[in-house]
Amino acid sequence: MVTFVFTDIEGSTRLFRRIGDRYPALLERHNELVRIALAAHRGVEVKTEGDAFFVAFAEAVDAVEACAHAQRNLAAEPWPADAEVRVRFGLHTGLASPRGADYVAFAVHQAARVVSAGHGGQILVSSETAGRALALASVTLVSLGHFRVRDFDDPLELFQVAGDGLADHFPPLRALPADRHNLIAPATTLVGRTAELAELASLVDASRLVSVIGPGGLGKTRLAVEHGLAHASDWDQGVWFVDLAPLTEASAVPAAIAAAVSAIAADRGDAWTDVLDHLRDRQALLILDNCEHLTVEIARRVDSLLRSCPLIRVLATSREPLGLQAERIWRPTPLPTDTTGLELFCQRAGIDEPDTATSAAIARLCERLDGLPLAIELAAARADVMTAAEIVARLDSRQALLRSRDPTLSDRQRSLDALIDWSCQLLTPTERSVFRRLGVFAAGFDLEAAAAAVADDTIDVTEVPELVWSLQSRSLVGAEPASSPNRYRMLRTIRAFAAQELDATGEAGEVAAKVGRYYSSRYEPHQSKLDPGAVSDRAREIDNMQNIVSIISTVDPELSQSIASTLVVLTAISSAAAAFDLGLRYLDLLPGATEARLRLLLDTSFVGSDTARADETIVLLDEAEALMREADPSGWTGSRLTQLRGIAALRRGEFDVASAFARAGIERAATPHGRRVLLNLLSMASAELGRYDEARDAERQSLDISQSVGDLLASSLHLGNLAEIALRRGDDVAAARHQLESLTLAVEFGHGISVGFAIAIAARLAAARELWGTAVRLQVASDAVLAGAGYALRPSDRALGDEVTRAAASHLGSALLRDAAESGARLPIEVAAQEAKQLLASIASTA
Repeated sequence: MVTFVFTDIEGSTRLFRRIGDRYPALLERHNELVRIALAAHRGVEVKTEGDAFFVAFAEAVDAVEACAHAQRNLAAEPWPADAEVRVRFGLHTGLASPRGADYVAFAVHQAARVVSAGHGGQILVSSETAGRALALASVTLVSLGHFRVRDFDDPLELFQVAGDGLADHFPPLRALPADRHNLIAPATTLVGRTAELAELASLVDASRLVSVIGPGGLGKTRLAVEHGLAHASDWDQGVWFVDLAPLTEASAVPAAIAAAVSAIAADRGDAWTDVLDHLRDRQALLILDNCEHLTVEIARRVDSLLRSCPLIRVLATSREPLGLQAERIWRPTPLPTDTTGLELFCQRAGIDEPDTATSAAIARLCERLDGLPLAIELAAARADVMTAAEIVARLDSRQALLRSRDPTLSDRQRSLDALIDWSCQLLTPTERSVFRRLGVFAAGFDLEAAAAAVADDTIDVTEVPELVWSLQSRSLVGAEPASSPNRYRMLRTIRAFAAQELDATGEAGEVAAKVGRYYSSRYEPHQSKLDPGAVSDRAREIDNMQNIVSIISTVDPELSQSIASTLVVLTAISSAAAAFDLGLRYLDLLPGATEARLRLLLDTSFVGSDTARADETIVLLDEAEALMREADPSGWTGSRLTQLRGIAALRRGEFDVASAFARAGIERAATPHGRRVLLNLLSMASAELGRYDEARDAERQSLDISQSVGDLLASSLHLGNLAEIALRRGDDVAAARHQLESLTLAVEFGHGISVGFAIAIAARLAAARELWGTAVRLQVASDAVLAGAGYALRPSDRALGDEVTRAAASHLGSALLRDAAESGARLPIEVAAQEAKQLLASIASTA
């Protein structure tokens, strides 16, 4: 049994070409240093050829120690700065027969294969040698894993010699791992993502280049690695992972790929040619991870690779596409926050069976973190000292929190902010300005709004779309789901980073004010055309407008009040109570005595008039009246104040007073809108006084004005009032016809109060036809809808509803009445509305 050692100088041909005449002396000094070490440990030099030694040892321990001694000699030598000598050593032990001054042994060929797998400065030892080198004094053996090495029948375990004075960091070995990849299996279990991995596998099967695109923290690398691990056996020459994140220069890309795929240098100094030659006839998958900072160079190399190596496929991960024609782009989505995200947090936090409240809190946290796996894992690392709710509170306050203490992670992966900053470092100064200014939007935005935030003396408004699209290509901005193609959004985690940068520059107030003026001009006057599309357009800007108000409340109080008033009106569509609370909050926050505050007072009073908080409404009206004497309000403001005084009188049962307010106001009304609201007041007062013809005529005039300006929301309200008047006049068919038209519009708008009243009218019509079960079910459903919208019924409306229930009770009996009521209480609003619509349509169609 003989231990054989082979050595050679890495890149000797290139070195010779570079230093020319100096090379022979350098080679001689190399030979001298190696021979000293070999002789000191009883090595027998079999032969030397060029820069390579072939040495035999009787004992494996001597061979290992000799190689370590030689490497230390070489490392300590003061080589010229341009001519460092790096030598690789390979050791293998086997049966051998001496023949003269040489050996006849298959083990000799095997030892030569071992050294060819190594790199300059490295000592590789086969398992046969390692098993016999048990008494090493100055070094240890570190297993590098099992590899497929030529001339070995089975996978060979290779060891690296480690110890003082020896290098310990080298590229992957120039040998195929036994499991056909160089991937490092993650230490944690992948949660969910089964469907995504299946989709990715189908894409790789169908395309030679697949790019996994998305923001930092989405788990792109994890998906690529999991795919590689699962499919390594599908590739004859394996799956090779190249981490490009550490590279700072494009020129380093070929060498990084060459090292990962173990491309054996041909001594010509061209790493990319080595890569192409190595992969030209191989069937393998190349995973290029973190391409975003070197996109142009990587795209060039991938294009060359695909053209020269027909059996190679590439799976890239990046925050922006490579831009190649052959590229198939795949954008995985974040984790569902209430399922997979919840499961991931619990697994990483060690929570086995969270209760309902804890699960809800964790789901909210995952939603706050946009379902990004990395963010969820970083948050879970804090679960030992904080609850999910506490983590959310800390996140909202922008306190540094999502930071890992795991030293194995790269700096950019150890905190969420660092990961986002990594993307921002790749932006041009102009793109970075756009990025932080878009942080003013708390929700989605369109290109017009983006222009309002971004454009200035240095960025022309015509440049904004391309700049937004550039950020979109880098996964910092995304298309808003289920919206028109030109609407965009940032993930909350990214938006929070952008907002923080905006604050740091001192631009936040100026940018928010520009966007606020844009919204004010876009949505004012608020009494203009309101169709379902216009309301939807305003509603999806609610979060943005609320954020604007919070930023500019002290910078531009009047603009803040104007936007706040629009928010109150929009909120009232779904809930009068919520809108009233919102208005009161803004009135406290924005105390400046301006015309905009007057409008905010009146709009808040108006939504408050539908609630049971009459005393608070009167206080607001008193302040509005006092402010009117100081401000110079627009023409409709006086009409609105008169209307609200009249509504307050109606609530108190003072119908004549309300009628007098209406008549006096109509005489003074200076705008169509002012005349409309006062005609509506007159109609309600007249109906309460039993003057139904007068009530109908006034409501029709209100409807005509609303329809003439395209205000379909107001039209829906007036049609509902006409239905009520017709019902009181005994004209069921007209009542059904008006209410059906009103309900159709109310459903389109999502106006809960109008829907609730429509269901109530249907209940009364059902009672008139002795459909008692239907009447009770719809009446109870109507009460629930109105209560949910925060509406407080006036006494006359409550009396009409009670009458339906009393009449039904006398016909149904207590048991059936209870069943019908319980059914109505459980009835979803959309089901109740549909049932009401069918009944109204049936009655409206009768002659």
